[in-house]
Order: sequence, then C-alpha cells, then structure tokens
Amino acid sequence: MEKFLIVDGSSLIHRAFYALPLLTNGAGVFTNAAYGFTNMFLKIMGEEKPNYCVVCFDKSRITFRTEQYHEYKAQRKATPEELKPQFDLVKRILTAMNIDWEELDGFEADDLIGTYACLGEKRGLENLILTGDKDALQLISPQSTVLLIRKGISEMDRFDEKAVMERYGLVPSQIIDLKGLMGDQSDNIPGVPGIGEKTALKLLARFKSIENILANLDDVTPPGVQKKLREHRDLAVLSRQLATIECDVPIEVDFDSFQVGKPDYGKLLDIYKELEFKSLVKNVLERMAERPDKIGETVKNLNKTIDYRRLESREEISDCLTEIIPEGKVALYVTHRGNYFAGEPASVSFAVSGEKAWTVFLDGEDEREKLCALAELLESANVKKIVYNYKDLNVLFSRAGIRLAGVISDVLLGAYLLNPSTSDYSLENLSLEFLNRPLVSEEEEVADRSRRAALIWELAPLIQGRIADQEMDDLYRQVELPLEDVLAGMEITGVKVDSSQLKVMSGEMEGAIENLSREIYQLAGEEFNINSPKQLGVILFDKLGLPPIKKTKTGYSTNAEVLERLAEQHEIAAKIVEHRTLVKLKSTYVDGMQSLINPETGNIHTSFNQTVTATGRLSSTEPNLQNIPIRMELGRLIRKAFGPSRKGNILLAGDY
Repeated sequence: MEKFLIVDGSSLIHRAFYALPLLTNGAGVFTNAAYGFTNMFLKIMGEEKPNYCVVCFDKSRITFRTEQYHEYKAQRKATPEELKPQFDLVKRILTAMNIDWEELDGFEADDLIGTYACLGEKRGLENLILTGDKDALQLISPQSTVLLIRKGISEMDRFDEKAVMERYGLVPSQIIDLKGLMGDQSDNIPGVPGIGEKTALKLLARFKSIENILANLDDVTPPGVQKKLREHRDLAVLSRQLATIECDVPIEVDFDSFQVGKPDYGKLLDIYKELEFKSLVKNVLERMAERPDKIGETVKNLNKTIDYRRLESREEISDCLTEIIPEGKVALYVTHRGNYFAGEPASVSFAVSGEKAWTVFLDGEDEREKLCALAELLESANVKKIVYNYKDLNVLFSRAGIRLAGVISDVLLGAYLLNPSTSDYSLENLSLEFLNRPLVSEEEEVADRSRRAALIWELAPLIQGRIADQEMDDLYRQVELPLEDVLAGMEITGVKVDSSQLKVMSGEMEGAIENLSREIYQLAGEEFNINSPKQLGVILFDKLGLPPIKKTKTGYSTNAEVLERLAEQHEIAAKIVEHRTLVKLKSTYVDGMQSLINPETGNIHTSFNQTVTATGRLSSTEPNLQNIPIRMELGRLIRKAFGPSRKGNILLAGDY
C-alpha cells in the first residue's frame, strides 16, 4: 500500500520555535524554527519514505469556528515577531524540495489534514499524519495513523486505534466527545464547567457519546455531574462541534502534485547557504555528488583529487623551491605546536594551483635546517603569497627569526570583510560558502594539509572578486591587509606593565575586600558566602525582608541590576555591589594580568582580533586591554601600571 504523509506545518513550526534557542544568520534573520522544522521533516521523510506528501498551514486566525464561537483561541498570544517571517522561510524550503504545501482562508490546517486523510483513504493510501496536536487523534482509522510529537522536536508517539484505546479507553471518533465534555484550554474550547478528563472518560465509557449522554441525563450520576450537564448542555454541544475536524473542505485535490519527487538541489543549496544551515548544506552537496549526471557545474569538483607530496629533507625542499619560485605565487597553509604566539611552526604546506601542493613537517633533528630552507620562500617579496590568517602567521614566523613577506591576500580577512556578522571563518565553512564543496579532514596528514593549501589557492580569487564587486578593494588592500602587519608588530612588542605596582595593589585590594566583607556580615547579622547567589538571596529577601525584584529558575535574582535597585533601600546591597566590583577587578586585572606578563620580555602581549566584531572594530583578548575601567578610581590606578618600554617615551591613546 502506498504511503501518504500529511504534515501539520503550523504545529511543527511552533514546536520547533519553542524547542530551539533563537538562532539568526549573519544578516540577522531568525532561523531557529525553520531549522528545527527542516531537520524534523527530513528525518521523518527518511524514515517513512512516503510516496505522497503535503504540508498544511493555518491561513489566519479567522475561521468558521470563530464565527460559531467568538472566543475560540482568543486567549492565545500573538505570534512572536521572531517567528512570523519563518513561516515563509519554511514554505520556500518546501517549494525547493518539491513538496506541496497548502492553506485556505476560513479553515485551519487541521481541516485540510482531515480532508486529505479522507481522500487518501478513498484512494486506498496508508495515511500518516505528523502533528503536535492531539485533536488529530480523531482522524485515526484502519488506514490512518498519527505520529504525535510528544516533547521538543525529537520524541514522538505513534497512535493507531489500539494505542488510542490503551491511552483513553476510547475509539478515535470519541475524541471529539471527550473534548466536548472537558474542553480544551489551548484552543479556548469551554467544555462543561467542572468536568475534567477523568469524569468525561467515565461518562463516555458508559454512554459512548455526548448525544447519548444528553438523551439519558436522568441516568447520569452523581447528581452534581448531572446538574452541570443540564445547566451547560449547549456548551457541551458547541464544544464538540468546535473540536470536530472538518473533513470535507471545498478544495480541489490533485494527487499528482503530492507525489514525492526529487528536490531542486540548486535552489535548496542557495536557501540553506543564505540561512547558514551548514549541516544541511553539506547534506545537499553529498546528495548532489551521488547524482553527477544531474548537477552540471554546481559541484563538479566535489570529490576532486590533488597531486601532493611530502618533502623530507632540506635538499628536497631546495629542489622544489627551484621549481616553484619562478612561478611567482604560492598559497600557504601552516600549522603550529602550541598557540601561535608562544608556539612553533609544525608544518608548512604550499600550493601553486588548486590541484598541486607540497607539505614539509618541521620535526626531528633537521627541523631547523628545513625551516632555513623554507625561509628562502617565506622571506621572498618576489614570491606573492596567499595565506589564511596573515597576522598570526607573521607573529609565529617572527619567533622563528623569519620575516614573512610578499603577502597579497588573506582569505580569512577577506571573508570577514564580506560578512563581518558570521562567527565561523574556518576553511571548512569557506569551502562550503564559496565552492559548494565540503572539506572533509583526511586521516593521512600530508594529504589533509596539502589539500588545505590548494583550497586556499582556490578561495583567494573568488573572495577577491566579491570584494571588488562590493567596491572594498581599496579598503582591503590599503587598510585592512597592511593593518595585519601593524597588529603583528604590536603583539610581538607588547606593552610594559609594572608587576611590583600590581602586587602592591593586589595586597591593598585584598585588605579592602576583607573590610567590606566584615561590614556586610555585620549588616546581615551573620557570616555567609557573599559570592553565593542562593545564600545572598536568603539574607536579602528572607532575613532582611527586602522586596524580591526578579525571579530565576532556581530562586530570586541577585544580579547587578537588582542589587543597584536594592541599594536605594538598604546599605548592604550597596556594599555587595562594591564588594563584587573589587573582587572582579582584583581577579581579572590586578592578579590576572600578573600571570600574563611574559617572563622573557616583562611585557603583556595581548592578542588583537581583527576579524571578530560585527562593527569592524578591533578587540583584544588575554587580556582584554579595552575593558579596563576608566570611570572609577581603581580602574585609573590599574591603568597607571602600564607604561612605555623606554625611558623618555610616553603612551598615547587614540580612538578613531
């Protein structure tokens, strides 16, 4: 028997939205519901392999049910603004998948589902209804099964007639009678006031339907239930009517349009890339690779091979460079042991095309000799170089006594300029974005590292072309690329810090923290862990009776905003704010910076990040030198610990 998958699109999108944290792409478009829906839909399609499929949506809140009962679903909150645009995203994805989706004014998705289920049965199909709404259980029959999402977007229960009987003691058609008696809070169906699920099930076990119950009210016990039914018989009838799914919606149905076919992989790929669904992009590319006769040029190099070789000695390196240097341009991929500032180069791979590359491993007794041989290439300004992360490579090689020269392109920096809002500029992601090709790490290290050098070669002209199209070529070549060289020099030089002054400050701050702690204990009337939000909450709200301003999942909030508001009412809150500030300054800057002073130079060497912020500004880490407070006295004292490396010089602060 052929299978017909009928999907409650509105229900699934809402489920996905609330099951996943808010996600956005680089353009700020919300995508969590679309991503969750797509993954869930693909999973079910893969497991069930239906012959036909349709996805149904609610068109609007105004339906024939709101005409019957004005309060129907009236209590529901408005659709969140973050969710509204995602319905169109899902419809775009379904269209690219060649999956039919339907909606109709005046009717809910449930009514379309019911109609399609009845038509599917008449056609002799096996129906599978995918939904998060228990109302669909009334549609179950020997030919129709419901797959009910129970939790999040991953746990599901399969309901057939037997399962409904085991769960409720009812046949599927009695579900509407159950709803008519007990109501449905989620849909604002009133039911009979005072009758819950337990009582409703007992009544239906005896009388089978609301119609039969109302026809035999004299036999209903106990008297209190009979009285409720007499008083609210109209509500019972109305509620049953509201809960009944319409299975004869006036809509033309062409089952050929529901037939599951092949997706339009090109369109699907464009949408997934736009929304930054990386795992789904990879999935589409793999599917496209399975059908090379169908895909044209889109992924013609998906499984391309490259000619690579490992150079084992200084002589082999020199012979290879004799061949390469006349070419005038190479792409470099470098790995290192430890971090780039304190570590050493571990391997250097260089490519002269997207198909040919060499790799040198810098290990063993001849490591220095190999590096000296490579210096001829790395230091030559005549050999133009395409790299990944120029600034870090500059710092890394400078520690080995090599001055990297001739860099004309940095694919990491270029990708950042094109899209400063994304957070992933890995080669794996750049390969997907610019080449429609997944970069899969290979176990064999020479092949893997050589492939990455060849990939950098391929990426450079594509990224450079887009930069030129967006008229950012001057920005890239005259500002951003030269700035990498400047930042490398700043990191290598570092900034002088007076460690003795920091030690004195640390002792003074420790004393101030202890004094504050004693004052807080005195105000609280007992000692407690000031850094414990739970213990602090007990002191502030239970013992001292201060008004709780904000609640969390674990109790009352004691965050900075709450404490600052409470400081107007009680001195202890102001003391705690001061205590927290001192502890943070001491641990993060005064003590934290002492551990970051380089013993060789006596300086702190922060990392300047050029490709992190969405605004294009620099950031710094380990430590963050931009975050030292300046408005408070202690912050200004900490800044005084910094000074020029040479006598007679001054530090000049500038902000563009």
